[in-house]
Amino acid sequence: MMAPWSPLELLWGSICYWLLTLSAGSPLEPMVCAGLLSSMLLMWRLYNALRPDPQLFVACVVIGPLIDLSLMLLDLVAYVSHRDWLLPLWIVTLWTCFAGNLSRVLRPLLERAGPWIWLPIAIGPPLAYAGGVRTGAASFGQPAAFSLLAIATGWLLMFALLRFLARRRALASNATH
Repeated sequence: MMAPWSPLELLWGSICYWLLTLSAGSPLEPMVCAGLLSSMLLMWRLYNALRPDPQLFVACVVIGPLIDLSLMLLDLVAYVSHRDWLLPLWIVTLWTCFAGNLSRVLRPLLERAGPWIWLPIAIGPPLAYAGGVRTGAASFGQPAAFSLLAIATGWLLMFALLRFLARRRALASNATH
């Protein structure tokens, strides 16, 4: 059984977001990315209870960057420091840090949440992207409302898949106990 999550994990996720968006495109970007990934791996190594759910972690690390790559290729969002069709390092790092937190902190929510869960998912990520635009880490390529709608749609689809995986895993876990 997974250990209960700590509010410090949510704080750590917020710190990751701000450090990555503020360092995007700067000479510090590679060092910030390496430091955050190293600290996450160290936390998992030292505190076994903080290790993420592997299935949700991998799903999020794969799907998340695909969402951002799609947004970028459709000219809905542009990121500083990207090259051609490659996502910038800070975006991949951000998704990896998010996946580490998501699979632990939000797993119970994904498994048992009611229909109200969709509202914060539809609103929160577009606000986070808008924050990234305000810091200069990204820009909207289309009218902002269209880009924000596409972001919300991508996140809702991702969470629907993650919720399906979490519930299937919970059912399988309950069946073996």
